[in-house]
Amino acid sequence: MKIGVIMAAVLAALIWLSGVGSADSIFRGTVILISNGMYTIKTDSDQGFAGSRETFVVDPKVTKQTGEIKLGTKVEAEVNPNGMAYWIKAIDESKNGTKKSASK
Repeated sequence: MKIGVIMAAVLAALIWLSGVGSADSIFRGTVILISNGMYTIKTDSDQGFAGSRETFVVDPKVTKQTGEIKLGTKVEAEVNPNGMAYWIKAIDESKNGTKKSASK
């Protein structure tokens, strides 16, 4: 009986610490600051508070990075409630039709 109660308490603590039950967020925007693994983006107009700033951690050991990301790059990232990015990718605007192709 005591073991069952202890196991339930340990399980509840692990769930609380892991953030299970909290929603992850996907952010889209332009990178405006990169410092010590912290990325800050200005969100796009199609997201809740357009123009707000979101800061999250990009850890090369944990975060999958796709494309070259530097200041001014349009990105999309999935971030957990603790601020750690699971993945971040550069968005190719030419595929979205927002960039004009060079004329020949």
